[in-house]
Amino acid sequence: MAITEETRHHLYQALERQLGPEEAATLMEHLPPVGWADVATKSDLAHLETVMGMRMDMLEQRFAEVDRRFDQVDRRFEEIDRRFDLIDARLGGMDGRIDGLQAELVAVRLSIEAMQANQAAFLRQLSLALFVALVSILAAVIGLR
Repeated sequence: MAITEETRHHLYQALERQLGPEEAATLMEHLPPVGWADVATKSDLAHLETVMGMRMDMLEQRFAEVDRRFDQVDRRFEEIDRRFDLIDARLGGMDGRIDGLQAELVAVRLSIEAMQANQAAFLRQLSLALFVALVSILAAVIGLR
């Protein structure tokens, strides 16, 4: 039989008639608010404790696995950081070499420009000397006639 509020009230009224209002209220307060079938026993609680313990153990295992995976990720990030440091060092060395090559290219360019200027001056002098020689030869040929 299911216990309803109506049956609880009838029980209270019967107890009140037999024991009095104060004693009836005291006795009713000691009854569970639901039926006895819904009250947990010590064995129910022990079983619940066992089940909860197993679940906690499983959770601890899962957290241990998550911790292990995080440790793996941390190690991978450390390896990536180490590789980036190596790359940075290599790039730093390359920067120095590139700066050196740029300086050499500037020196080569200046040298080529100087050679071109010298060649232009030489060609002007040669042209002038050849012109003077030609004029001299022409003057000598005309003078011989």
